[in-house]
Amino acid sequence: MKKILLVFCLSLFVSSLFAQTITEIKITDLPKNITSFIKTKMRSAPILRAATSTENGKPRYYVAIEDHGRKSILLFDKNARLLDRKPSMEAYRKQNNSLPPEKKPVTK
Repeated sequence: MKKILLVFCLSLFVSSLFAQTITEIKITDLPKNITSFIKTKMRSAPILRAATSTENGKPRYYVAIEDHGRKSILLFDKNARLLDRKPSMEAYRKQNNSLPPEKKPVTK
């Protein structure tokens, strides 16, 4: 169930993008510069899960963390540049007692 929840949370990041596959990876498979960034900038935040995808031929890394009791999903590029930070679906549900509104796909 947690894996399904993580994949659903990660898919929110790419909802505005066209077909894209997100693959869960081992935490040990994350680039060292990303794990160093998290250890340096967010010392109290253990990494819970990790995933990867490719956007325009460039790898993107999704990292689920828990920082001071709050779960978040971080989006990084291959150079450990933090591109986005979103609360997890679980955290959103606790704050708002509901799921976020469903986004309709954009057609061109």
